[in-house]
Amino acid sequence: AVVPGRKGDLWIGTEGAGVYHYDHGQWKNYGLSEGFDNLFVWSVAASEEGGVWAGTWGDGIYRLQGERFVHSPEIGLASAPVFSLEFDSVDRALWAGTGNGVMRLQDETPAWFFRNGNPTPFRVLGMARDKKEVTWLALDDKGLGQLSGYETRRFDERDGFFGKGVQCLRSDGDALWIGTRENGLFRLKNGRFSVIGVTQGLPNKVICHIADDGRGYFWLSTHHGIFRVAKEQLNRCADGKIPAVSGQAYDRNDGLPTLEFSGGLQAAGCRTNDGRLWFTSSKGLVSVDPTKVRINRLPPPVVIETLRVDGQPVEASIGLRLHPDHQRLEFQYTALSFAAPAKVSFKYRLVGLDAGWIDAGSKRTASYSHLPAGNYRFQVIACNNDGVWNRQGASLGFSVLPFYWQTWWFRGGAIFFALSIVAWSVRHETRRRMQRRVEELEHERGIERERSRIAQDIHDDIGSSLTRITMLSQSVRRGGKEPYDVAPVLGRIHDTAIEITHALDEIVWALDPRHDTLDSLACYLARFAQDRLSETSISCRLELPLNLPSWPLNTQTRHSLLLAFKEALSNALKHAAATEIQIALELGSDEFVISVRDNGRGFDPALATGVNPAAARVGNGLGNLRRRLAQVGGCCDIVSAPSRGTCVAFTVRLPAGAPGRHRTSEEGVRS
Repeated sequence: AVVPGRKGDLWIGTEGAGVYHYDHGQWKNYGLSEGFDNLFVWSVAASEEGGVWAGTWGDGIYRLQGERFVHSPEIGLASAPVFSLEFDSVDRALWAGTGNGVMRLQDETPAWFFRNGNPTPFRVLGMARDKKEVTWLALDDKGLGQLSGYETRRFDERDGFFGKGVQCLRSDGDALWIGTRENGLFRLKNGRFSVIGVTQGLPNKVICHIADDGRGYFWLSTHHGIFRVAKEQLNRCADGKIPAVSGQAYDRNDGLPTLEFSGGLQAAGCRTNDGRLWFTSSKGLVSVDPTKVRINRLPPPVVIETLRVDGQPVEASIGLRLHPDHQRLEFQYTALSFAAPAKVSFKYRLVGLDAGWIDAGSKRTASYSHLPAGNYRFQVIACNNDGVWNRQGASLGFSVLPFYWQTWWFRGGAIFFALSIVAWSVRHETRRRMQRRVEELEHERGIERERSRIAQDIHDDIGSSLTRITMLSQSVRRGGKEPYDVAPVLGRIHDTAIEITHALDEIVWALDPRHDTLDSLACYLARFAQDRLSETSISCRLELPLNLPSWPLNTQTRHSLLLAFKEALSNALKHAAATEIQIALELGSDEFVISVRDNGRGFDPALATGVNPAAARVGNGLGNLRRRLAQVGGCCDIVSAPSRGTCVAFTVRLPAGAPGRHRTSEEGVRS
């Protein structure tokens, strides 16, 4: 601790060596022989009349009487550590901040203020009186205390004050400045707390002492040297008008024996009558003469020395282009200031990447990794030892070339290709859906045609036969006939019922999907021909392959072939007067042929449409056969000549997906 005496001298409390008195170059020590029982003097106070008090660690307060320090146990501080002492010249009282609270000694009468209660004690590390005669207390980790008369109050986070480790105070007009151990400097003004920390420009977060040089500047002793800053800047920053403060930082280059100053005890610094400032540290006293401070107002010129790409220097030039596969860029820069080169500070930014300036301190390099393609400008500015900035600085523009897949033509081509793929996919999907819809419609139309055909067949074949049965039955029911007259009618009813059975058999066979194969069609036609010809004297000859393939045939093809086959067989029975009918099935590579051949009297196909009624009927039948085969994509060929028989051949191409070739058997089956 250090306080000024009345004649420009100093009283100094030490850690283990008692009290020293410094008077114009002369030193005197007060130790055990001068009355001290405890040489750890943590606080010192002096009055204008020459009174001197010393607060110790665990042994209360001592007062100078003559050339000795006398212990004063009557004030009740025989064993309390005394962290701070302050003499108030207005009410002629000594204030003591201790581990038991705050005590005032006036006219040798002690009085306690803000006395501790259990179980949480207060450590009063510092005191300050403002112009309203309010005493402010530094309560270490317990926040900030206030004494107004005998009323006490404590400020903490609930009041908006979040400072940790309050250890020094300075009253300045309407504002109270608060130095903390963890959060920098606070200002209390008009009931509002503001903070100025490292992010606002302070060199360190630990504030040990706040000294006013009387010239508009605060001098802050910290754990990183001494910082000189204008009070106007501090107030503007606390009011939010500027984002940060700038000042002069003093370190070992300026003669300091250490960067770590003492704090947390009253009188960690003072100002003597000659204007000199004194600060305490672990390596002794530090003296500063503010009148000899000279501001270096010359901003330092800034130079970008080298650009290195992956460790290799690159010549900086206008229009510099860098390859995209770089790994690391390193800018080396400096500023020319010979007054205090170690105190030159820098800020830099890379326009095109950094959002703002980056504080580099005294570091003279900046590194970036894997810059994306684009245009950039590296800028660097610097300030001298007194915080004068060269805002112009230096800059270097360059560009990073893109990879080929980052170029506009590649991206445009990729976008066009992607859009083409999307358009093709949409078109393909649309066509597929339309094709599927067409197939569905065709399937529905096929079903409708099949339903119409079935209805027509039932109406034509079964309906007419049932009508005939009904009419024959009514004639029998009317009676009046002999049994021998009824028998022919019953015979016709029986024949009609058999026809209905055959018709139903054909309809069921045509509808059953299990018969949608060539082998099933061939077997059915062979059985049908055998049944029809078994009632006649005409012999039937079948020539079929031994191994019939199961080629798929749709229902319409089978039905059309069946009707055409029936009509051809019926024509042969009715008009040919043949003794033998030959039915054959021949297989080709992509088609099959069903033929009906007879050895009857034949006819001339060219005259089939002549005046002969029989020939006309044959001509109509030929047209029906060709139309039926054309409906299923086939054809009907008729070969005939008078007295040489007739051959009707139905040719049908294989459906899609059927085997391309089939080796036919040369041996047939004869019936």
